[in-house]
Amino acid sequence: GEKQMQKVAATSGKYLNIAKSALCKVDTGSFQNDMTSMKSKDDVLTLLIHLGYLDYNEDKLAVRIPNAEIQQEFVRAVRNRKCA
Repeated sequence: GEKQMQKVAATSGKYLNIAKSALCKVDTGSFQNDMTSMKSKDDVLTLLIHLGYLDYNEDKLAVRIPNAEIQQEFVRAVRNRKCA
């Protein structure tokens, strides 16, 4: 429904900010250290930190994409999700 579309748009907006090499705040405290209990976009971002796809700035409690190759794939994945 409409609420789900708004949620996807908000999440995609946060991901697109990261894709533009911007730092994005993330709360890593709720992550359950598994790949099946994703409850928030922060959990997804924390998993991507653990997998090495995002750099974590401990001082700013924020993430960014570390290189152009991953940035291109990230943009492609977000774009494909918005069209799905």
